[in-house]
Amino acid sequence: DIEAGESGKRPPTITTQFKAQIKELMTTLKACSPHYVRCIKPNEQKTPGLVEPDRMLHQVQYLNVKENVAVRRAGFCFRMEYGLF
Repeated sequence: DIEAGESGKRPPTITTQFKAQIKELMTTLKACSPHYVRCIKPNEQKTPGLVEPDRMLHQVQYLNVKENVAVRRAGFCFRMEYGLF
């Protein structure tokens, strides 16, 4: 097969890689008791391994992550079951 390339196997597509990453994330989440999930983008270019500390700090401040953690530690927390999330 010409499309299969030299090795006889096609490289994984972006969609296949994405599905595998999502599956791995869901396996990790189901293995623990998540109670706080926030996604922070490390850079604007979507480049792996590139971290822009100022951008990340801005997101943490904008999302009030520090305040939410402080409220939770003070005992005022609401825990929704993961299945309901």
